[in-house]
Amino acid sequence: MALITIEEQQVLKPLSANWVKMAKLSGGVSHFEQLAEEVESVDLAKLLGYALYQDIVKNPAEARNVTLLEGGTFTDCNGLPVDFKGIKYQLAYFNYQRYVNSSSFSDTATGMRQKTGEKSEPLRDGIIKRETQFSNAIAMNDFSLMEMYLNENSDNYPLWVCSNEKKNRPTAEMINLRNTLR
Repeated sequence: MALITIEEQQVLKPLSANWVKMAKLSGGVSHFEQLAEEVESVDLAKLLGYALYQDIVKNPAEARNVTLLEGGTFTDCNGLPVDFKGIKYQLAYFNYQRYVNSSSFSDTATGMRQKTGEKSEPLRDGIIKRETQFSNAIAMNDFSLMEMYLNENSDNYPLWVCSNEKKNRPTAEMINLRNTLR
């Protein structure tokens, strides 16, 4: 069972209602259920660490895990209040990112097929990439705030691998810079 429901997804970052409810041919699982499970077990588990992720999945009603799922407020090292929206919010944007990448094609009995129609055309890859990067940035921004919360409250989260150092996460790169002043 996913940590975020279809109803919560549709409030936070809506996906196509038809796509969400459509069942996969095998197993009767909806597109959304499969996507949400994949995002959680891969993306979220990597970010949280597998031990903390498993604890949240097994004990979602524990107060400390409810705070992570629903969001909360804490005081940062400068004494300022910081709000984070929580795992469900992050998952909604991670799910949207995966949805944008996978909703334009289908696995059929005759192989992978791309949707086409008389009055529509597929988006260019650049537009899809921009949309997915923006969605990922929103989710990761909130995760960074939650990571600060976890580090500040690591005594309450013994399964969190506390680190005040930056982890290997996608960052902007500057390439091909030349000094043109002479």
